[in-house]
Amino acid sequence: LGAVANGTYEPGSQPGAAGPPYPVFGPTNYGCQLNGLAGFVDVPGAALNFTAPLTVMAWVKVNPANGNLQTVLGRGMAAYHLDVDPNGYPGFADGQPAAAEIFGSARVDDGQWHHLAGVYDGAHSEFLYVDGALAATTTAATTAVAGGFNDLWLGGSPEAGSRGIFSGTLAE
Repeated sequence: LGAVANGTYEPGSQPGAAGPPYPVFGPTNYGCQLNGLAGFVDVPGAALNFTAPLTVMAWVKVNPANGNLQTVLGRGMAAYHLDVDPNGYPGFADGQPAAAEIFGSARVDDGQWHHLAGVYDGAHSEFLYVDGALAATTTAATTAVAGGFNDLWLGGSPEAGSRGIFSGTLAE
């Protein structure tokens, strides 16, 4: 997408944090540290206005659960979002599905890097993968992803504002 999808580090985000330490990323791999109180990366939403099948992914190193829903990345409740629930379990939703958000059964707030991927098939199914393994699925995703004017926030959600800011490090 080029420059049209360049994000802006908002106050409270700290770019340059160590990223996932895997050789495939090379020796100078960096992420962005977010403290859960303020800060996210704001990416213009116009180029990311997907309403059909989609996959969203992120590498995350989640700080210990803080009792709040934390958004890893999101364009809003009617679009798509990857989350960590108040107890440290990963989640994914697209649109406003009848069955609500799906959550994995293993915590990711263990101080280790995890790869999260949320997939919507464009019809009725959504899938959550954690570290490459299927963690949750539903066939009740009957509401399509809505388009809209929201930006994509890495480390938060434009509808939630300062509530739900991610606490940890994001990369890739």
